[in-house]
Amino acid sequence: MATLSLFARMIKFRLRPDRIIFIGILMACSHVGMIDTAIIGFNCMKTVYRVEPKAEHVGCLVDALSCRGYLDKARSVLESMLFETNASAWHALLGGCFAHGDYELGVVVARHLIKLEPPEESGYVALQKLYAITGRTEDALKVRKLMCDLDIKQSSGASMIEVEGAACEFLAGTL
Repeated sequence: MATLSLFARMIKFRLRPDRIIFIGILMACSHVGMIDTAIIGFNCMKTVYRVEPKAEHVGCLVDALSCRGYLDKARSVLESMLFETNASAWHALLGGCFAHGDYELGVVVARHLIKLEPPEESGYVALQKLYAITGRTEDALKVRKLMCDLDIKQSSGASMIEVEGAACEFLAGTL
């Protein structure tokens, strides 16, 4: 893996990695499923290199853990942070909940996203879907009604393609 070998060369030449380097390392570990290396890298940031982890580092670690099904560990990472993590890390955990079928944790995460970003639709839409998946139809309808009451609209899906050098966007339901 090129990113990790470059990191090893940096260390060999006594160059200090910064916060951007650690984002690259954590993302690389996430993409190839090197969970243990991601955890070690995250922990070494502060203890060895005196780089204070920020929300983006937490998001990368949570993404790595969530993609591989370590949902409880990802949640504990988020909840153990001394600073408020951003919504993207919680979205990564939510994606892992859907991918690995942990719908009960998904409900908890979706509710947390609604608290973090009340005007954003994604938490509501996820919560509604999770309730529907788990057979909680009444709760799903309540979420839908709440969205209507708060005038929160679900965005249409969109796709972009390139046709003869020009970008073309298509919205769901517009054909």
